[in-house]
Amino acid sequence: MIRNLFKRKKNKSTAQPSAASPNPEEKNEELSFKAVTPLPSPEKLCEIDPETMDKKAISAHLKILYKRHNEAASSLNKELRNEAETMLDAIVECRSKYIDS
Repeated sequence: MIRNLFKRKKNKSTAQPSAASPNPEEKNEELSFKAVTPLPSPEKLCEIDPETMDKKAISAHLKILYKRHNEAASSLNKELRNEAETMLDAIVECRSKYIDS
């Protein structure tokens, strides 16, 4: 899901304005709309439902996610690295909220 958001953002920012487009400001409107679109909550990013998952299940799920995204954080692919950093931040927030509290 995050990977798709980064791909869309990159494609729109690197796209050249077309000659067929009558209004070149349309591109700027799209980018400004994208800039104010918030990211999902850390719980949604980590796919955690605190109402149905107990502390042990949340901890196990976060460990798996941390391992996966920690390895991706050292990738040479910039998009993958950015996604991993976003996910690691979400994992830290969820862990401090549900495990360490």
